[in-house]
Amino acid sequence: MASSIDGLASGLNTTSIIDSLMAVEAQPQTLLKTKLASDQTMISTLQSLNSKLSSLKDLASGDSAVNALNLFSATTTSPSITATATTSATAGSIDVTVTQLAQSQVDVTAAMSNWPTDGSGAPAHLTLVDSTGKQTEITPASTSLDDVVTAINAASGPAGP
Repeated sequence: MASSIDGLASGLNTTSIIDSLMAVEAQPQTLLKTKLASDQTMISTLQSLNSKLSSLKDLASGDSAVNALNLFSATTTSPSITATATTSATAGSIDVTVTQLAQSQVDVTAAMSNWPTDGSGAPAHLTLVDSTGKQTEITPASTSLDDVVTAINAASGPAGP
């Protein structure tokens, strides 16, 4: 093993000079390694962006279908009730309790041109009865069917419970 003493003949610190020259010569390689790491980070970021854009494209193509953006729906547990939600629906809920279904009633008379009269010749009275049994008596102004309709509309029918 050889031993040396730096700068013995010249007085220069040759080891420090050689180390400094080697560091200067290694700078381009260090810069390339730094650039390579930066470029690999950029490539990875762009690949991630590409993946996210592809996912966004897939979502957007699904949203372009008819009614795809209708966010709300209406449901019912009864097969005899229909519930729908339009595109202008807003968030919320409603509970409807039906206590009695409507009952059909059909009364047929012969064709009428005038309202009937009572025994005294005055227009016959009409009595409306609501579901609670409350009665509303209607007396038309004359036997004209227009007066009968006006009297019924003015009475507003029996008051609800």
